[in-house]
Amino acid sequence: MSYSTQQDILDFVEDNNVKFVRFAFCDIFGTQKNIAVLANDLPKALEDGVCFDGSSIAGFMKVEESDLVLRPDLSTVTILPWRPTEGRVMQFFCDVEKPDGQPFGGNCRGFLRSVNRKFKKLGITCNVGAECEFYLFENDDRGRPTRIPIDFGGYFDVAPLDAGENLRRDICLTMEQMGMSPQHSHHESGNGQNEIDCHHAGPLKTADNVMMFKQIVRAIATRSGIHASFLPKPLPDQAGSGLHINLSLYMDGRNLFEGDIAPDSIAGSFMAGVLAHSRELTVFTNPLPNSYQRFGCDEAPRYVSWSRQNRSQLVRIPQVKGDNCRMELRSPDPACNPYLAIGLVLAAGLDGIENRMVLSAPVNKNLFDPSMAEGLGLETLPASLEEAVQAAEESEFLRRVLPEQLASRYFTEELKRCEALKHASDPRTNERTKLAERPYNGADVLTSGYAATDGSRLYFVEEKDLGEGAYERLGLTAIDPAADTTETIWDTWPDERAGMSMPNIQPAHGDKSTQWLWLRYNNTAEQMPEYRALVNTKTWKISPLKQEVHNDERYISALAQTNDGRLLIWTQSNPGGYCNGMGLITPEELAAGSTDWQPVTMWQG
Repeated sequence: MSYSTQQDILDFVEDNNVKFVRFAFCDIFGTQKNIAVLANDLPKALEDGVCFDGSSIAGFMKVEESDLVLRPDLSTVTILPWRPTEGRVMQFFCDVEKPDGQPFGGNCRGFLRSVNRKFKKLGITCNVGAECEFYLFENDDRGRPTRIPIDFGGYFDVAPLDAGENLRRDICLTMEQMGMSPQHSHHESGNGQNEIDCHHAGPLKTADNVMMFKQIVRAIATRSGIHASFLPKPLPDQAGSGLHINLSLYMDGRNLFEGDIAPDSIAGSFMAGVLAHSRELTVFTNPLPNSYQRFGCDEAPRYVSWSRQNRSQLVRIPQVKGDNCRMELRSPDPACNPYLAIGLVLAAGLDGIENRMVLSAPVNKNLFDPSMAEGLGLETLPASLEEAVQAAEESEFLRRVLPEQLASRYFTEELKRCEALKHASDPRTNERTKLAERPYNGADVLTSGYAATDGSRLYFVEEKDLGEGAYERLGLTAIDPAADTTETIWDTWPDERAGMSMPNIQPAHGDKSTQWLWLRYNNTAEQMPEYRALVNTKTWKISPLKQEVHNDERYISALAQTNDGRLLIWTQSNPGGYCNGMGLITPEELAAGSTDWQPVTMWQG
């Protein structure tokens, strides 16, 4: 069935028992985001789009111009097989636009689509394939990722040296179930390193597939108690992970990369354009400081050059025939935004075609040996993220092809990454946890939910989703963004009954000496709080609150905090009942067991 109309989608939802629909997109760095819409609200969402706060997305909008709208691409609809079969979850990939329907400059999907249209106007069809490498690591006894690979296998090894074959099988089967076409899967050269390749497709489809592929890998790995890492160089003594981009051009039904490639042919000029702009593109194809530890070794290029077969080159032409004839760009890594990376590589090739650039002679040497590059006068890729940003900022080509707003915000955020890394106490941990490997938010996985702030710190409750609305609480973590520090408050939850509640208790003024958080437990059958406690964030002492405090009043909740630090509390007598009374009391008094609060007159009506 072709899902091309809204009615097609609504029929699909009904036929497949879909209850939740994810509207998925990514920020300018390629980090996937989504908002879930209940199936009952889907008709309106399809008609009007879904509004969201763009100022909360990295590199999108300023707070004073924050409103944006998600428009789903109906052709991308898919069921997420790892989610529950009852009340299934469906997902679209979306474009982002302004509320008035005008294009949004940060819509990376739209940028790639616009570049591809330019090729179509020339009568050229672009096909793109991706080869994605990743590592599999063990988790510790709390389910947190380590840097211990799941095996010590090498290139093309089999079990028992290869411990990832069953997981790769599950990934490939899930990909097929979701309409993707896996081509090859195997153990890579690094310990615990794997690779899965997808059949080539149109540029936009391939970029969507890369986003979906990473989502699948993380979900399947987490379900198996394993951590999947797409960090470019997670282990200093092992091979880095690449996202090799394969490109082919068709005109009048002929693959332009098949056979000999004349330096001034369309294919030759395309390659010349990619090579000419490769330094400028590197900040987009290799967006992390860690990316630059990969260049120059383990089959990752350093020099701007090309050759046939030779894997030490930036661009190589594999020795294959027919539809498999292509150019392979070997510098990108899996941390990149695939829409920007593929779009800019195509734009660079198009610039080469339009300006009739002539392809340089191939370099048939092993450039992993630095001595072999001496005297050749070859350019090198940037040696650091800072150098890559500088090359991009000075690029006249990028000023022509990229929306100015997107480019400037991308560069600004990249420089922030560099500064944060410089001041981090543990650079490797900082980059791994804050830039590249945030917890995956799906079923049967660790999640981090915002709990509270006490002025400078953010509190996160770590949970494991057990399905059907049940969660296992694993701990409490505090993050201080200003100091760039992370502190584990509770390794294990001290009271199984309690969970962090929102809103939480926090003083109205920063000069208060004591900070408080509110804990509660909900009876899932009655959906009624049956346990309340206050936590002092200075001592982390938990003070359960008394029940049956006044007459038959049983439950205490806090609504707000006054300027003098007192809590505005309310009481109710029974599950599902109404507020019986309101009062003012200090958190210290309430935690000490006092029920002597100052009554407050409630509104009537």
